[in-house]
Amino acid sequence: LELSATLKMILRLQFEARKLGSGLDLDSISQGGVIDLRDLTRAAASVAVMEDLLSHPSLSPASQEGSIDVVEKLRPGAEAVAISVRQAAAGLMNELQSQSTSATVSSLSRLGATLQVYFHLGELPDASWR
Repeated sequence: LELSATLKMILRLQFEARKLGSGLDLDSISQGGVIDLRDLTRAAASVAVMEDLLSHPSLSPASQEGSIDVVEKLRPGAEAVAISVRQAAAGLMNELQSQSTSATVSSLSRLGATLQVYFHLGELPDASWR
């Protein structure tokens, strides 16, 4: 039963990694370019799932059985994407805070997307009150 649960987690991890690898423009996120807010929120949701799975005891490298090769191959990519998503969200939050107080539709949608990213990552309270 435990093996079955571990295999399901590995398959979900691979699925989320594939989602991040196809269709999401993470290059522009990491280079500070124009960010598609939909891609950013999707990436944040996938990062949250991947971080949760990677922190599970049966998938961690310190588990008694040793490390799982498939998981360890996905770990660096997941960590890099997580850093990119957090940097992009922090950049958007700083940009929004430095803007004038006029609320345009564009700035409101950017704020909503930024807060959604922090919500997916479980960091909303910290991010919104800095």
